[in-house]
Amino acid sequence: MSLVDAGFRDDARWTTALGQPNSEFPTSENPFPHLQALRLARQTFTFGVDISPGEPGVRLYHFGMSRRCAGIVARTGLQSMERMAERHPDWVRPAWEGAPEIWHNLIAMAEQDSQPRLPPLGLRALQRQLADLEPAIRESGEIRPSRR
Repeated sequence: MSLVDAGFRDDARWTTALGQPNSEFPTSENPFPHLQALRLARQTFTFGVDISPGEPGVRLYHFGMSRRCAGIVARTGLQSMERMAERHPDWVRPAWEGAPEIWHNLIAMAEQDSQPRLPPLGLRALQRQLADLEPAIRESGEIRPSRR
């Protein structure tokens, strides 16, 4: 699971950006210094293309991509994604930006002595990853509830 959010759940943004590369998008203040933001965007975007090309589920898991966005990214070349990173480094945000309380709790748990009544930190991190993955799985239809 990535510690950055590259907006891979925003199908419209990625469809437009890759289909019409000169499109303008609103920019936001980047929490990272410019050079670091460029490097991080380049690594994130190109890793999104390069990771497990035949297995879109891996993209869904690692980046929380929607199924549609995973397909778009899979068809995009590394050079196109590098250009995207140069144009849109502000799209890469810290994953905890939208839910800081969860991340603060995970950090606090790691700093405290182990408490037997709480699940281990690794289990809590896995629960967080699964919670982030749930919208992408629901959208993809890959996992269906069992019927009893």
